[in-house]
Amino acid sequence: MTQDGFFRRLERRAQVGPEPLRALRLVAGAFLLAGTAVAVVVAVVAGDRRGLLLAGTFWAIYGLLSALFGGLLEPLTDFTARALMDVGLVRAGGGYSSIETLVARGHHEAAAEAYRERAGDPRHRVEATLRRAALLAGPLGVPGAAAAELESLR
Repeated sequence: MTQDGFFRRLERRAQVGPEPLRALRLVAGAFLLAGTAVAVVVAVVAGDRRGLLLAGTFWAIYGLLSALFGGLLEPLTDFTARALMDVGLVRAGGGYSSIETLVARGHHEAAAEAYRERAGDPRHRVEATLRRAALLAGPLGVPGAAAAELESLR
């Protein structure tokens, strides 16, 4: 076995599947299935109906646990995981990436207008004005307008 294959297998084992409580459900199911089998064997060998009642009880408990895990605990853990992962994230669109995309595509006038609109917000005024001035002085070829933008920034 190569070292690369070893690490791939190790990564697969470390990944959490779509059902995080699957192991617990399998263990409980195995115990209840074994108990059901023993109860049925006891009922057949001893000829006692109480063994069949015990087997039915084990089967009902298994169904209840499956419903509890599959219908309540797993959706609850999925919701909690999503809620905790979203804490502290910044809303998309807060940066300048959309405007920089316009610049990269060659839509310089539209980008300059977007920077002007962004400069209307006092929090982004300085940075947006500097970016607009760089765009005006560079690709748009209007250094006088860029100087006027920088003078208005004072």
